[in-house]
Amino acid sequence: MKKATLIFPVRGTGAFMEVFLGIKTKKIGAGLWNGWGGKEEDSDVSIRHAAVREFRQESGGMDTDVESLIPRALIDFFFPGNETDGCDWSVAIYTVNDIRGTASDTEEMTGGRWFRVDDIPYDEMLPADRDFLPKVFSISSTFYGKIWFADGMKGIKKSHYEDKKMRYLGI
Repeated sequence: MKKATLIFPVRGTGAFMEVFLGIKTKKIGAGLWNGWGGKEEDSDVSIRHAAVREFRQESGGMDTDVESLIPRALIDFFFPGNETDGCDWSVAIYTVNDIRGTASDTEEMTGGRWFRVDDIPYDEMLPADRDFLPKVFSISSTFYGKIWFADGMKGIKKSHYEDKKMRYLGI
């Protein structure tokens, strides 16, 4: 199992909350809106440190602190053909409202912009994002999820979520 992170920078509250998204330029989801993140590397002290490092690299100028990350979810992703109990990727998902700097285009992400949470462009995101991201912004507790992708990663075969306190995997 590989570990990865996603950060969704937010500002404002309630009906005025906005989230900062970028367009991926590579790999799964290229050309689609997404949060900021990537895989954990051996040099990372923790998954939280990986999240901050990836945010810094992908945003091209924005930054935050490990302590500012707000754990939201841990989601296990199963790629097409994986019918085992072991996921392909386990992704720690955070929001953060204490950010510094300004984003610029990078090799991995471009076009960063703020969206009102009730106006997120779900039709221009991966099917999995459309499935779990509304939960990130609509429930106050953390949750655990499993998502099984359909053939070609073009949809979701099934998903399952449960409220769960996130005290493991450092999230």
